[in-house]
Amino acid sequence: IRVLSIHLDGNKIENFSSNALSKIGNQPFKYQQTFSLDLANNKLENIQFREVYFLDEIRLNDNRIEYLKADTFQSVFRIRILDLNKNHIIFINEYAFKDLKNLEELYLSYNSLTFIKDFLFDQQFKLNKLILSYNKIENLTSNVFIGLKNLRNLDLSNNNLNILNPNCFSDLVLVNYLYLNKNQLKSLNR
Repeated sequence: IRVLSIHLDGNKIENFSSNALSKIGNQPFKYQQTFSLDLANNKLENIQFREVYFLDEIRLNDNRIEYLKADTFQSVFRIRILDLNKNHIIFINEYAFKDLKNLEELYLSYNSLTFIKDFLFDQQFKLNKLILSYNKIENLTSNVFIGLKNLRNLDLSNNNLNILNPNCFSDLVLVNYLYLNKNQLKSLNR
């Protein structure tokens, strides 16, 4: 059996563990070709993806997720696209994305983040799109975007940014689009 996509969006799923996908057909999923998983528009509060080698894309938007723990995405190596838009995320553990080394697009808009931890994205060398709009982020330190040398699109619009550290964008050498509109910025200093 060759599964390319599983759509579980629009259900009432409250808890999810990647063990639920351990076998389809006569072969364990870990030997399957990569595919996408859509769990959008559910009631998920807790998620855990461990040793999931076959996922290329995960859509978790429009759920009730509040926390991303250190082991939320443990040993999930192939993920290229991760959509966490429109949740209730208030905290992201500093190691939450450490295993997502192939991540290219990360969507975190419409959450309740007030800050981004230093070095949170320092292992995402392939990340080229980071969407953090419509949160409550107030300031950015000089180490928040360290390592994102391939980032081309950064959206920080519609936050509460009032302070930008002069060096916070220093590693972003390829950025083509930087959105800072609709914040609380009063001045830009060198």
